[in-house]
Amino acid sequence: MKSTHLRPRIALCAAITAIFSWTPLLAQDVIVTPQGGGGFSVSNNGGTVLFKVDATGHLIAPGLGPAATQSAPLCFNISSGQLGPCTGGGPVGPTGPAGSSGATGATGVAGVTGATGATGPVGATGVTGATGSTGVTGSIGATGATGTTGATGATGATGSTGATGVTGATGSAGPAKCVSVVAGAGTSQAVVAIRNGKVFGQTVNLSTLPPTPTPLTDFTSAFGAISVDCASVTIQGTTNVQVVVRTSTDQLLNVACTLNNFPTSCGGTVTNLGIVPM
Repeated sequence: MKSTHLRPRIALCAAITAIFSWTPLLAQDVIVTPQGGGGFSVSNNGGTVLFKVDATGHLIAPGLGPAATQSAPLCFNISSGQLGPCTGGGPVGPTGPAGSSGATGATGVAGVTGATGATGPVGATGVTGATGSTGVTGSIGATGATGTTGATGATGATGSTGATGVTGATGSAGPAKCVSVVAGAGTSQAVVAIRNGKVFGQTVNLSTLPPTPTPLTDFTSAFGAISVDCASVTIQGTTNVQVVVRTSTDQLLNVACTLNNFPTSCGGTVTNLGIVPM
């Protein structure tokens, strides 16, 4: 029995020796194929299993438990089974339990008072309270303002005429406002008007209803640097217009114009017609 048990071992050793003796020439991997249901083990000289691959392909290293700790974890490729360092330093363990709460720190300095918030909406009106008792009569108030004047009474009989009083001094001239209009042959008329010392002119188309005026145009400069109190306009023939103004110094001035484009057509020679006598 003993010699029969040793023969396969001697044959196996001879086969392994033959394989390793050919390795430099063939440069092939060493393939160990156990019998069905068997595995592959590596033991030390004392017979202790150091590394084992069982029949199902599981890798077993019994010496890892008591081995010295190392600095890096070991991972494997789930597809190829290759061993190597773990990506990113290895798996993260579960979160440990929360530590006990530390002692409460000292109260910090009070912060700056924040800005006053916006005024809230007005609340609903409360229920009207009961009417209080009548208070003591107050002192008499001050006399009220005088009422409006009543209607004017009927006019009395006219009295006798009194003596004529002394003539008062002539008052200053009020703001001048006057208008003069002249119609030309056909459907147009010329208009001049005075306001605040300036003379304005326009034409009016009488063929429309209502008549259509052009804008009033200031043409005071046609008479020079003057202030005008009043003016009049006349027409000669069908197109020639004459404008006479009286200045604030009672001087009469005349300029010639045409009905077409009046009053922008006024200008040229200014004729001094003299001063209005007192």
